[in-house]
Amino acid sequence: MKKQIFSLLAITVIAVSASSQSGNNNTALAVVNKNVINEVMNNNASISVNTDLTKSFEKNYPQAQDAHWVKMDQGYRVAFLNQNSNTIAVFQDNGTFQYSITDLDFEQLPVALKHIIQKDYKGSKIFKSVAINNKGNVTHQVILEGSSQYTILKAVGEDVEVSSMQNATAVK
Repeated sequence: MKKQIFSLLAITVIAVSASSQSGNNNTALAVVNKNVINEVMNNNASISVNTDLTKSFEKNYPQAQDAHWVKMDQGYRVAFLNQNSNTIAVFQDNGTFQYSITDLDFEQLPVALKHIIQKDYKGSKIFKSVAINNKGNVTHQVILEGSSQYTILKAVGEDVEVSSMQNATAVK
């Protein structure tokens, strides 16, 4: 389990939710740094949490296993296994769900996103794929590793946004 949690936390993920129809933009920044990884990996990191948090967590993740809670400045972060997928979630002190990030296998990605990867990015390797749930707005993000760059695909429903950045480890 520790190895699985480390796999999830080893990547820095920026979660941007889709604009709602009312025009509101909600952005959640989930930056997982070395200190967070060390907290979760530490056997003593998991703490007891209040009843509101427990109820909210169990409502949102009834099949969760092996939860490890960490107190943050404002709220709590929990790392756990949910339906065989590594997940981290953040809750306010009162139990209000904020966002979650779940590791995904290729098979778990939306069909439209899988089709784009298979058609347009045949030579690329999936570096990381996640589902980001920001208060009910779900974004699927895939990072593809090519020989000279990383390609980031962000999908909300059928809409896919593509961006890229230089692969610093690429041989020039």
